[in-house]
Amino acid sequence: MKKVIKVVIVLTVLIVAAIISLPIIYKDDIVKMAKDAANENLNAKVDFGDFDLSLIKSFPNFYFSIQDVKVSGIEKFEGIELANIGELALTVDVMSIINGEEIAIKKIKIDEANLTAKVLADGSANWDIIKIDSSANHEEIVDTNSTDDGEFKLALKELLITKSNIIYDDATFPMVASFLGINWTLSGDLTASTTTITLSGLIDQMTIDYDGVKYIKEATLKTDLAIAADLENDKYSIDKGLIALNALELKAEGWLSLLEDDSQEMDLNFALTQTDIRTIISLIPAEFAKDMEGMKTSGEVGLTAFVKGNYLGESYPSYGLDLQMKNGQFSYTDLPKSINDIQLNTKITSPGGDLDNTVIDVKQLHFKMAENPFDLMANIKNPMTDPFIVATAKGKIILNNIKDMIPLEDGEKMAGIIDMDIRLNGRSSTLEKEDYENFDAQGYVDVTDFVYNTTATEYPIQINSGKLTFNPKSAELTNLKMKLGVSDIAMDGQLNNFVGYALADNQTLRGTLNVQSNKLDINELMGSEETDANSEAEVVVDTTEMEVVQVPKFIDFVMNMSVNEMYYDNIDMKNLKGSMAVKEQVLSFDNVFIHLLDGAVTMDGFYETTDSLKPTYAMDFGMDKLDLNKTAVMFTTVDKLMPIAKKTVGKFSCQLAIKGDMDSKMEPILESINGKGKLSTDDIEIENVKALGKVADALKNEKLRKLKLKDVNTSFTIINGKVYVEPFDINVDKSKVTISGTNSLDQTIDYTLAFQIPREELGGEANKAIDGLLAQANKNGLGVRMGDMINVDVKVVGPMDDPKITTDFKKAAGNAVNEAKQQIKDEINKEIDKQKEELEKKAKEEAERLKKEAEAKAKEEADKLKKELEAKGKKELDKLKKDAEDKLKGLFKK
Repeated sequence: MKKVIKVVIVLTVLIVAAIISLPIIYKDDIVKMAKDAANENLNAKVDFGDFDLSLIKSFPNFYFSIQDVKVSGIEKFEGIELANIGELALTVDVMSIINGEEIAIKKIKIDEANLTAKVLADGSANWDIIKIDSSANHEEIVDTNSTDDGEFKLALKELLITKSNIIYDDATFPMVASFLGINWTLSGDLTASTTTITLSGLIDQMTIDYDGVKYIKEATLKTDLAIAADLENDKYSIDKGLIALNALELKAEGWLSLLEDDSQEMDLNFALTQTDIRTIISLIPAEFAKDMEGMKTSGEVGLTAFVKGNYLGESYPSYGLDLQMKNGQFSYTDLPKSINDIQLNTKITSPGGDLDNTVIDVKQLHFKMAENPFDLMANIKNPMTDPFIVATAKGKIILNNIKDMIPLEDGEKMAGIIDMDIRLNGRSSTLEKEDYENFDAQGYVDVTDFVYNTTATEYPIQINSGKLTFNPKSAELTNLKMKLGVSDIAMDGQLNNFVGYALADNQTLRGTLNVQSNKLDINELMGSEETDANSEAEVVVDTTEMEVVQVPKFIDFVMNMSVNEMYYDNIDMKNLKGSMAVKEQVLSFDNVFIHLLDGAVTMDGFYETTDSLKPTYAMDFGMDKLDLNKTAVMFTTVDKLMPIAKKTVGKFSCQLAIKGDMDSKMEPILESINGKGKLSTDDIEIENVKALGKVADALKNEKLRKLKLKDVNTSFTIINGKVYVEPFDINVDKSKVTISGTNSLDQTIDYTLAFQIPREELGGEANKAIDGLLAQANKNGLGVRMGDMINVDVKVVGPMDDPKITTDFKKAAGNAVNEAKQQIKDEINKEIDKQKEELEKKAKEEAERLKKEAEAKAKEEADKLKKELEAKGKKELDKLKKDAEDKLKGLFKK
């Protein structure tokens, strides 16, 4: 018996030791297998750090944790992390693993998780990462008679989320919601038939941005819920329910039941726990409600809401919200004036069913700012399909009084008058049909002496005057004069379908704007930072990557511009004139003229963003007497395509037609650039170029270290980012040099310098060098004789900063010229053949698509005709049967 006990003890120790040690021994293999399996089955990059398996840390429970879990997007979601979790830990009942029927997870802890859910404009979502096995073609067979109780069950006791953040960015709405500083606990015995589930925690900052408007900004959300759960019958009742958004605290009560048909039955009610008006004011973002401690308030507020009925698919329960505010007033103890007589009566109701049955009724919104009244009323029906809108807004807001009602920080200023009177009455569909007579829209917004200077903006905003007068068909902007920092802008024009664009989706705003400015500082308007030259503070470099600047889809107007001075980046521009047009996500430039880089530029072309991740452009430039060095320094593309430009002094003129693509960071995709142009120079000097130094060394001619290009005219072609320069001639004293070749994006060059050198111009060292080169060439059987004119081709091939130099006496300069021309011709033909193949491929794909559409339409028409014939045949048969029955009845009556 003692031996048996010893054996059992030894086996137990060995098993426990194995459980503890095996994960450690095979740790690296397990990690690799897990990563490989994840990456093979997911359309994402998966990585994670260390993990821990232990019975000791949570004895007698099993503890598992994994560190630094990262899930990153690929393809169109490249660079976007779906998840970055500091630690994911589970505490599991060991006996539940041994029994195998039910895995009892006592606790899940998620710590320092950063989750980003992103939906692009095309509807694709970054969390849709499961790979679909296209080869699989089987259906799952479900045995409804099975009584197997051995299925997997998850018996969660507690879920803990700490120090985590969630971002939801959906371009289809468009909406961005951020939840920062999440500390939440969910607990309950989910193994019991009835239990109490508690949900308590805090979100430090919640922001909801819809279509560029932050309806909730950095608000605190707190929950304290206790829910009685009948898990057998899937019914959940609220025992204790408090939800607080800042100081706005709601009490929740009621129940929700999950039914067998997958619908949900509910009866839920919500109400404010306090009637103090401060609960509503607490939702105002902090920068607009300074120093609430010094605020005095009065008045009552009430809010109730309910949801009652059945929810299934697109069928919704009835719901309603009632928000009332009576005799509201608030002021600050140190300021003389107040905002008072605040009256609000708003109801949102729906009998259920379709969301289009919702009615939004703002019966009254009234307040007085320093005794100046403002009133708004709105009633909206059928909001989901064809909104019927009745609304008015009228009042005069004197911003000079703001400082007497709301405390402003030092340096802040708000002034001016905003006067408005707006009336709307009609259905959105009338605007979509351009049936303007059946939509009443009249009114104006008039702004005078408006000043807004605050820490929220990097520059003061000043609108001296501006009036927008509108009717259902158009809006007229008159006499808009404003200053944004140091920039001044004057604008007028007419916009058509202004009301339709503002009220309905997929409506196009059309019109013409005339813009004039004496000075336009784009750097300041974009918020670029200036550094004091005398400051010793550390310069912080903005490493934020640019995103694609989207051209609006539903904008169709022309902007005629006249700007005397404009500053962008380090470029000073003057006398900008021309037109820019926006239509169907294309920004077009028409006859734009501008002075810059000591010269003048004309520009025509377009930039378009129909593919939001890959914009394209096509531009025609006319450049007259620009400084070549400055051009290369300012524009990366010029430096890449003409690497020698930074080593030049002088001016050039150029006609250039260019097209290409950009990436998602607004950087030109250099390999996509195609174009052609003509370049001319008046007097260009090139020096301190290593390639020229090597040529000078090879020919023993110091004059070649510094070239002067005078009256040069040459043509070039750009094919897939590679520049092919046609032969052009220069003179070096009495020598003639024909230059041709290519340079690539990787800063490698391949040029031929075909020299025609008079022997008399060469010094002793040079002649000696030439004799040596000829002797070497003749050793190879070339048989070259020395004449009065020496023809030699110098090949310069390799990296721009350290090319390889070779000489060739086999070819005359004319042959080199012909070869260069033929090379360009061959490359152009290759590109034409490539584009031809692409066009043929697209044509075939389009034909196949049209064929499939035609077949589908034909089948649809055939099915429709078949149904109509069957219905008609049945109708005729029923008629014959009825006629026969009537005749039989008549026969028997006789």
